[in-house]
Amino acid sequence: MVVFVDASHGDADGAKSRSAVILTLAGAVFHWICRKQSCVARSSTVAEIFAVSDAFEELEYLHGFFSELGLNQDKYLVFNDNATAVTSAYKSTGKRTKTANIRYAQCRDWIEGDRAVLRRIGGAENPADALSKAVTPAVHLRHRLVYMGTTPGAVQELANQWGLSTNHRTSNG
Repeated sequence: MVVFVDASHGDADGAKSRSAVILTLAGAVFHWICRKQSCVARSSTVAEIFAVSDAFEELEYLHGFFSELGLNQDKYLVFNDNATAVTSAYKSTGKRTKTANIRYAQCRDWIEGDRAVLRRIGGAENPADALSKAVTPAVHLRHRLVYMGTTPGAVQELANQWGLSTNHRTSNG
């Protein structure tokens, strides 16, 4: 399973940011989230941290669900397009992001337990980008290929770059 995460910082309607999460399995999108965040983020980095935290909550649930089905994956690959949010997952960044540091506790548990890897991806390559904000038709068409599962090689290629497998093992073998 490969996860793509993005956030938009604030909007005119209540100033709450929007989280976007896309989960792919075997190169195709099988689950997605697009929702307003529960609290106001004071910066775009905090909005991204909240979105990554939302992704890890969903990943926790789906990991349990797939494990019950006998489909196990040792490590998950999570992509986000904010460099500071990615760095913050590996270490606390100080007082300015205290609330975000608390929200990131679950993410750090997964990362420190070697169950997940969080890496930066360029915004243009992040298919979750189109769920968090308005994008041009050209960008939408590019991401549509991922949404429809017509580019499974692209997701597999990303996983291979980081030395991870997107294939599931069954508990029988």
